[in-house]
Amino acid sequence: MDVEKAKEKSQLKQLMFTTLFGPLGLFYSNKIIAVFLSIFIIPSILAFGFGLFFGWPFSMLVGVICVRQHNIKVQPFLAFQKRKAQYEQGRINGNA
Repeated sequence: MDVEKAKEKSQLKQLMFTTLFGPLGLFYSNKIIAVFLSIFIIPSILAFGFGLFFGWPFSMLVGVICVRQHNIKVQPFLAFQKRKAQYEQGRINGNA
């Protein structure tokens, strides 16, 4: 993961995307799982309609979990960025 580009993702955005777009909304948080669930859920919606009742809520749950895991993984990078910014401004090591 690129330290300079590390950012937290929004739980609300993820929930909105998966509510509106179902498994396609997972592309915000995890592209691999989005492709996998789209391959299985979208045909089940078209064929039997079960994807709406089981797959859609499942993709919403998976999306929230993926964003949570991403944010946990990004925390050390964000702490590093904050510490680096403080160092560059001279607020660390008593230079303030």
